[in-house]
Amino acid sequence: MNLSGLVGTIVYGWFVRRLKNYKKVILICSVLNWVFIVMVLIFLDRGLLVWSIVFTGIAVFNGMPIVTLSQDFATELAYPVTENVSSGYLNLVANTGAFVFAFLLSFLFNGESLITTRIGMALVILLAGLGIVCIFFSKNDLKRTKFEEKKIHEHGGDSREG
Repeated sequence: MNLSGLVGTIVYGWFVRRLKNYKKVILICSVLNWVFIVMVLIFLDRGLLVWSIVFTGIAVFNGMPIVTLSQDFATELAYPVTENVSSGYLNLVANTGAFVFAFLLSFLFNGESLITTRIGMALVILLAGLGIVCIFFSKNDLKRTKFEEKKIHEHGGDSREG
């Protein structure tokens, strides 16, 4: 599964470099990840373990790149802020949100029954869909890329030159 995610990160990274559009690539990644997670849940519910494993691999291929692409996109949006600060803040918010969500789910659904499991998975799918909607309405302002391109044009060469 991890190998599938690593390959997905390389593939989607190549698409970002080629398209220069983080928002579009993250949306593609997120929607495909959402679709394949739903497929995994459908096949698990029907007891088709082999197909759920296959779709899990495909979901990881589309899901793992979301983390790295989101960190790069956050750096682009908050350009004067350093990459470490924007990535650190994004990790802090994501991990805190995941902790609170997991705590609430375990508190709400104390016990193991099929209906509570389905409700919990429906909440996860709903929140993932909400995340996709938030990405859709985000602004695709690539401040860092624009600054580096401006610097290249001003100096007539590599942006790393003084």
